[in-house]
Amino acid sequence: MARQICPRCGGPARLESETRSGSGASVTRRMSCDACGRRFEVRRRPSAGRHSAGATAGLLWVALALLALWILLQLPSYADRARVYDALASALDAFRHPAWAAVVAVSAVVLLTLRRLRTTDVREIAERPADILVREEEKGRLTVMVAGDASALDRDFVFDRRPAEEALLLKRLSELATRSASFARLASSSGEPSADGDRDIQREIYAIGLSLAELLLGDDEELRDLIYDLPADNLLLRMQPSLSHLPWELLVPRPGAEYLWQRFHVGRQLRGAGAASPAAGPSGGPLRMLLLADLESDTPGRALPAAAKEAVELLELAALMPEKLRVVRRTPRAGEELGIAFAEGFDVVHFAGHTIDADGRHGWVLADGAAADPSSLLPRGDAGPALVFTNACGPGRRAILSEWATATPAELLGSGVTSCICTTWELPDLPAADMSRVFYRNLLAGKTLGQALTAARNSHIGVSSFAWANYVLYGDPTGRLSG
Repeated sequence: MARQICPRCGGPARLESETRSGSGASVTRRMSCDACGRRFEVRRRPSAGRHSAGATAGLLWVALALLALWILLQLPSYADRARVYDALASALDAFRHPAWAAVVAVSAVVLLTLRRLRTTDVREIAERPADILVREEEKGRLTVMVAGDASALDRDFVFDRRPAEEALLLKRLSELATRSASFARLASSSGEPSADGDRDIQREIYAIGLSLAELLLGDDEELRDLIYDLPADNLLLRMQPSLSHLPWELLVPRPGAEYLWQRFHVGRQLRGAGAASPAAGPSGGPLRMLLLADLESDTPGRALPAAAKEAVELLELAALMPEKLRVVRRTPRAGEELGIAFAEGFDVVHFAGHTIDADGRHGWVLADGAAADPSSLLPRGDAGPALVFTNACGPGRRAILSEWATATPAELLGSGVTSCICTTWELPDLPAADMSRVFYRNLLAGKTLGQALTAARNSHIGVSSFAWANYVLYGDPTGRLSG
C-alpha cells in the first residue's frame, strides 16, 4: 500500500482498520494521522484490470440482450409488430414535451450526487463533537447517556458508584505523579534518565485506566463499545463539577485498547458553568497572550528555570509568527496588578508557576509569594479570554491537590472564560514546558484546541512517564484560536 498522507496537515497516516465491499471491488481503509491525530477514511476504487473485466462482461450482456431482442421480433406477426412500432412512436413523440427535459436534468444531478458520495476517495470523519452526559444521582448512583444514540431514547446506563475504589485509584495516580516528578529531578541532577522507572509508571497508568473504565462505565460492555465506536473525532463530556476530579480521559475500555483521549480529542463541559462553545480568536490581527511565568524567580528555592525557558520559547514563537501571536509578559506582584493586566482584554492567558504558596494557600502564586484566585480578578460583564492555560509546575515535593485544581476551571468558566486547560497533580518543570510548546505550535498552525492538546500528549507519552496524563481541557475541543 502506498504511503497515505493526512488531508488536513500533510503528515504521515497509519492504517487502523480495513473493510471490503461485498464483491471485494472496493476497499475502505480507516486511517489516523500521526501528526495531528486526524481520523479519515480512504476508499480504493477497482484497479484498471477490474475495469477491463467489467467492460468485457458488460459488452457480453449487451450482445446477449440484442440477440434476445432479435429472437422476440421473429415471433409476432407483421400486424402485431406494426402496432408495437406505432405505440413506440407515440411514446417517443410524447417524450419530446419540454417537461421531460427538466425531469431528466434533475435525475442526472441526483444520480451524479449519489455517485460522488459513494465514490469519494478521502472522507474526513465528522468534526462536530459527540456528546456524553454523566450525571451523579442520589444514593451513590451514576448515569451515563450517549447523546444522539438510538438506545439513549430507550434507557440510560445507570449503575452504582464505588467511592472507596475511586479514591484509591486517585491516590495511586497522585503517588505516581509524585514518583514521576522525583525521577525527573534525579534524572536532571544525574544526567541519566530512569527508563525502567518511567516504563513501570506507564504500565501502572494503563492498569489504572482499565480499572477506571470498570468503575465509571460499570460492567456493561455495550456502553463501552457504544462510546468507543462513536463516529466522531471529538468528544464533549458534559458533567457536574462534583465529577470533574475523576480522570475520564484516561479510561481504557479493554486490554489492548487506547485511552479515551487517544480515541477522541476530548473536552469537558461543566454544568452550571455555561454551554461549551467553540473558542474563537480575534476577528483580525494576531492573538494577544498575557504571559505569567516564573513569577517567584527572585525568591530563593522558588525559581522555576524550566518555566523561565518556557517563557523564552513562547516569546521566540511570537517573534517567528508575529502575524499570529503577540506575547506580553508581566510580573504582577499582587492580585490588584493581576486584575489590571486582565482588564487589558487578552485572548489567551498563560500561567507557568506555583499554585501553592508558603502558607499552603492555593491559587496562582504571584511575585509577592502570595496565592491569588484568578477567577475573582477577571473583569465582570465582559467576555473573558478565549483560553486560560494553567501550566502549574509541582511546588517542590508537594502535590497539587485535586480539589483546588478541579474547582478552578468551574470558577474560570463561570467568570466568562471560554476554555481552559489545567493540570491536576504534581508536574515536573521540563515536561510542562515542552507540553505547552508543542500545544501552542499546533494551535497556531490552525489545529483545534483538542487536536493541539492531543498532539502535546502524543509528543510525551513515550518520553515523560506522567506529564501527558496530567492535562485536562474544559471547553469545546473543536474550537480554534488561529488559522
